[in-house]
Amino acid sequence: MKYFICKNPDVASLVSYKPIATILDWAIFSLDDMDIRGICCLNNPTELTKDIAIFGFRSFGDVRQSIKVSAVDLTENETFDENQYKQYTTIGSKVEIPVTKKRYDVILKAMKIAAKAIIEDIYNERYLALDSSVSDIERKCWEYFVDELNAERYSFITEIAEAKGINAEAYIKNIKLKKSYYDSSVKDLYTKMIKLKTEFNNCTTVRQLNRLYEDYMGIPMPQQQAFDEGRTETNESGVTRKSVVPGFKF
Repeated sequence: MKYFICKNPDVASLVSYKPIATILDWAIFSLDDMDIRGICCLNNPTELTKDIAIFGFRSFGDVRQSIKVSAVDLTENETFDENQYKQYTTIGSKVEIPVTKKRYDVILKAMKIAAKAIIEDIYNERYLALDSSVSDIERKCWEYFVDELNAERYSFITEIAEAKGINAEAYIKNIKLKKSYYDSSVKDLYTKMIKLKTEFNNCTTVRQLNRLYEDYMGIPMPQQQAFDEGRTETNESGVTRKSVVPGFKF
């Protein structure tokens, strides 16, 4: 099996698709490693290890010291944790087991992988939006304009100015201004992306990551953590958890 995280995968074209978890509009899933057609049709997927896909993403954001797992999957969890859990309390079809350091580290890694994928995707969309209204031929000719600006030879730019019936010097000045604005916008986007990715990557606890996911992506942290951190409000019902507005805040 191969494991992936991918935004909005076309499930209909994935013959061996088996869902594991979802984060916003990102799916974590497995494919049979022979499902070449399915793998090739994915849009910029990130391949995951089995441990991260299953044990990391299934406990995404969990801050409890113990979790409940299906009794059917108990052997798989014992193998992962290298522990025996048959003596642990069974609650219905679930068995409550401790969150080992190994499992905690895998949850941390899964949360960082998801943050990286989501942040890069958002900033890539913003980068593409900078010239989304430009046709393909205009985009290609812009490359020629930039080459001429760098070489300080303006034969093609002058030719286009004449075709437009405008002053060549004014047109050159306008292109320089547009290039300066475009370059500064790209640099600004990249700088902000790196800073945000670094903020997530520098986290050493699940609680820290939960805080960033809630503040930047509108994904609520677990209720107990919200109460622990005072993210509450008082109303006629008493003390309740503050509502979290969905959507990106970066």
